[in-house]
This record gives sequence, structure tokens and C-alpha cells, in this order.
Amino acid sequence: TSVREVSNYNQVMSMFPNPAQSIVNLSLPVAIQSVSIMDVMGRVVLVENNIPSTTYQADINGLNTGVYFVKVNAVDGKSAVKRLVIR
Repeated sequence: TSVREVSNYNQVMSMFPNPAQSIVNLSLPVAIQSVSIMDVMGRVVLVENNIPSTTYQADINGLNTGVYFVKVNAVDGKSAVKRLVIR
């Protein structure tokens, strides 16, 4: 399956470490447009826009321990969502 054939990037997005404590690394096979981290209630707790790279390092030091969802939007309009545990 090529990158062009997928409807989203859930299978190819890399996110580590998970569980995380202070930093989480994200990567896609295409350039990242934005990253949003949401709590389990759907509230956006961190947003970063205009990321001109296929990788991004999110500083999560200000977030409480718990479960979050990380949404990465790519420049081609596709996205990926993964569950993140912060310790």
C-alpha cells in the first residue's frame, strides 16, 4: 500500500514513547501540518500549527497524568489519531 492509497495515516504514524512523561515524538511519511492533543473529554489541551517537517517532538510537561488522544494532520489533508498515556 502506497502513501497515496490510504485514507488516513493511523497505521503509519509513529508515536513514542508511549507511555510518556515529558516528551513524545511523532512522525508521518509526509509533512505534518498540525498536532493537537485532546483529553478524554475531547478538550484540546495542546495545539501546534505550521510544522514544516515529517517529525515533531511535543513537550507534554504541562499535562497531567492520564489518557489523551493525539491527532496529527498532514499537509495532504489526511490525519492520524492515536491514544497517548502520560505518566
